[in-house]
Amino acid sequence: MLAPPGFRNRLIYFLQKRRLLSFDGEHSLGIRLLRILELIKRWREARKIVPLVSTMWRLLIGRSYHTLYLNQPVRMHILPTNLISLIYLWNKLPCVRIDPEQNVIVWELAPGCILRSLTNEGTELAVLVELIIRKEYSTNYQGLKVLDIGGYYGESAIFFASAGAERVVCVEPYPPALSGMRHSERMHSLVPHARMITYLCTQSSWP
Repeated sequence: MLAPPGFRNRLIYFLQKRRLLSFDGEHSLGIRLLRILELIKRWREARKIVPLVSTMWRLLIGRSYHTLYLNQPVRMHILPTNLISLIYLWNKLPCVRIDPEQNVIVWELAPGCILRSLTNEGTELAVLVELIIRKEYSTNYQGLKVLDIGGYYGESAIFFASAGAERVVCVEPYPPALSGMRHSERMHSLVPHARMITYLCTQSSWP
């Protein structure tokens, strides 16, 4: 097996191969150290919404509850990956509402089109970074029909619809995500874009 390109990827490959550090799972030590490095890399943005030193310490020891300065100080259960994604997104995507008790942040993707994201599970915030910040997908789907395979809670499907897609079919093979999709569908029932999205769940692929 060849080592992947890029210094960080080569370092991870070396540490994994030598079994010096584990990168298996969101709460593994390797992943926690990577998130701390990302926090240091983006310290200018990070210091505006988290107390840097205490947050790095809490990430290192595996704590998931953090103090966040989101309009006002709140304490939320947030996964390390979602914490870093939040730093990327904050002040770049309009925030409609924050519910610390439910660990929910609601964003406005486009005028009249909102998206609910959970901070304590899933990767919705990371997907938003791919869609909005890194622009890994096109931003103009005007008149197109989109097949979204692996749609999870439907965040990318909502993005495609808000970007002008004529129709979106969102396919997700993981059955528990179906309830999340349906919740998203209910949230967007008053938004014209939502009527263009069809959610399918291929349960036969799971035991």
